[in-house]
Amino acid sequence: MRTVIAGAAVLCLLAAQPASAAWTTSSQGPAGAKAATVTAPTGIVCTKSSGAVTWPAVAGVPTYDVWWSDKENGGGNFYGFFRVSSPSYTVTGGTPLRVKVRSVAGNWTSVQSPEQICS
Repeated sequence: MRTVIAGAAVLCLLAAQPASAAWTTSSQGPAGAKAATVTAPTGIVCTKSSGAVTWPAVAGVPTYDVWWSDKENGGGNFYGFFRVSSPSYTVTGGTPLRVKVRSVAGNWTSVQSPEQICS
């Protein structure tokens, strides 16, 4: 009986196919796959008098994070972030002098936009 089991095991090993990947490539060298990226908003407009911050919608982006500052000096003093589901935000509780915005898609975020000076 042991001989039959051992023989069956050897046949199974000989008949087994080699492991294969879920994809194939004809290229040699390292893989060229890239993770998804989220595009940062551009064309941000900020108006001091109304507190309105607007930007063109980014394709495929459902939400945005907005930071604003009522200080003219650079590098800090930002409030936020405030998460919004449209390409606009109205600042309340102060006058925006500088703003930054980033795109958010699920757990993915873009880099923050460069700081924009409000007019």
